[in-house]
Amino acid sequence: MKDYLHSILTWVDHNRWLFVGLLLAVVSSVWLMGCEVKTLSLIRPGEKVTAAAFETEAIDGSAELEYASEDLEANIKKHNRKVATFNAKIERGRADIQHQIEVREEISSTISGLVGSAVQGKIDPLQAVASIGTLAALLGLGGAWRDNRRKDKLLKKKGNGGT
Repeated sequence: MKDYLHSILTWVDHNRWLFVGLLLAVVSSVWLMGCEVKTLSLIRPGEKVTAAAFETEAIDGSAELEYASEDLEANIKKHNRKVATFNAKIERGRADIQHQIEVREEISSTISGLVGSAVQGKIDPLQAVASIGTLAALLGLGGAWRDNRRKDKLLKKKGNGGT
């Protein structure tokens, strides 16, 4: 009867480095097949996850970031509309201030011209009537303008949109 164990051990002794290489190949193959590849989780710091779980986290995270980007873009558009509305109000206010300054200057000029003529004793009745008429027209136009702004606000409150 043949001693198989002795034959194997003799072969191993004679080819020890080949045997070590084959043994390492078998062990590393079993290890590579038996162990899953893992990496750090994207959403749970310090925890390792499999490749499939990592891909799921990556897809979910990308979708979440896309939704957040869309929300940011919508908020930026909303903010820009607020800025445009505010700037329009600034311009409207500045135009109103400028209009009031011009009306005051005209009234002041008319009154000072009338007073100057009176001081010099050169009151011309026609000039006085014209100055008073101009003053009345300016005040009337200013009042009408102001009244129209008030009515516009009331119409907008009622929902007619100013028409």
